[in-house]
Amino acid sequence: MSSATLRRKRILKIRTVGRRMAEQRLGQSKTSLRHATSISERIAALRTAAAIPCGNFPGSAMQAKGEMLVRLDIAQTGIAASMTSLTAQCDHEHRLFVKARQNEKIAEKLVEAKEKLDRQQRERRQNSVRFFKLARNFTGVDA
Repeated sequence: MSSATLRRKRILKIRTVGRRMAEQRLGQSKTSLRHATSISERIAALRTAAAIPCGNFPGSAMQAKGEMLVRLDIAQTGIAASMTSLTAQCDHEHRLFVKARQNEKIAEKLVEAKEKLDRQQRERRQNSVRFFKLARNFTGVDA
C-alpha cells in the first residue's frame, strides 16, 4: 500500500468518526426536542384539566386556580420559545450530519480509487518482471 493510500484511509477514519459524532449530536437534539414536546403536551393537558368550570366556588379556590392557570400559561410560553430554538438546533445538526455523511462517502470513493490504482500498478510491475524473466530465459542469458 502506498503512502497516499494510507493517508486516504486515515482521512476516511477521521470522516467516519466525524459522521458518528454528528449522528450522536443529532440524536441528542432530537431527544431534547421530543422531551420538550412531551412537556408542552403535559402542560396543555394540565391547562385543560384545570379550567375553571361554571358555578359557585369560594373565592380562595378561584384565586388559586387562576394563579395556577397563569403559571401554566407562563410555562407554556417558555417551553414554546425553547422548542423553537431546539427545532432550529435539530435542523442545524441534521444539516451537519448530512454534510458529514457526504464527506465520508467522498473519502470512501477516494480510498477505493487509490486502492484500484495501487492494484493496477502492482499488476504492471509484476507483468514487467515476468516479461523480463521470460525474455531472459528465451534469450538464454543467465543473470
